Amino acid sequence: RPHRSMVCSSPVYEGYTVGSRQKPLKKSTSASKPDARTAGPATPRLRKVPLSLPPVLLSSTTSPAQQAQRKLEAMRDCYEALYDYSQAGFLRLDTQGKIVESNQTAATMLGINRKILIGQPLLDFIGQDDQETFQRHCRNVLKKDLRQSCEVWLREETSAVRLVSIESRAVQDDSGHIAHWWAMLLDITDRKRAGDGLKTTKEQLEQVLGASNTGLWNWN
Repeated sequence: RPHRSMVCSSPVYEGYTVGSRQKPLKKSTSASKPDARTAGPATPRLRKVPLSLPPVLLSSTTSPAQQAQRKLEAMRDCYEALYDYSQAGFLRLDTQGKIVESNQTAATMLGINRKILIGQPLLDFIGQDDQETFQRHCRNVLKKDLRQSCEVWLREETSAVRLVSIESRAVQDDSGHIAHWWAMLLDITDRKRAGDGLKTTKEQLEQVLGASNTGLWNWN
């Protein structure tokens, strides 16, 4: 009996013969592509937008360790500002009396750039008449584990004429030896001038009172 072949009339597959061993043809590309004239509106593509959280929510997403680190950094910045622009000058010196560290106030008192100040002996900035007093002060700091103080005038050629009060204290290392020492400088020029003015006024008043007792002054 002759074999009758049947051809599938599906719009998707073309040329498929029923009952034969012929492999099906590939899917028709013409049927899979939509017609641009009859197709509906295109699906909008989504665009990735970076997520931006409010500061309150952002802080809640950080770990406690990160929050503690930020607080420490803020405190450090605050202390650095207080140290640099304090009313007192701070100097760290080695055992030879050379400046190792300085804040901005001390550099201003000494009348020199802060970077140039490092490595110079503090004795070079002391007035000639007070250098012996300062050398004795340095010896006492390095020998005695007590706070030492002195008053000296700074050199006129390095800064304005200033009378400073220096308070120093040595710092020891783990082995008990002196590693360096700190010096705090306070400008007491105005206090000294005010004290001298008060002393002069007092002397003048005593002279007036003495003259009045001897009858040299006529109060009328």
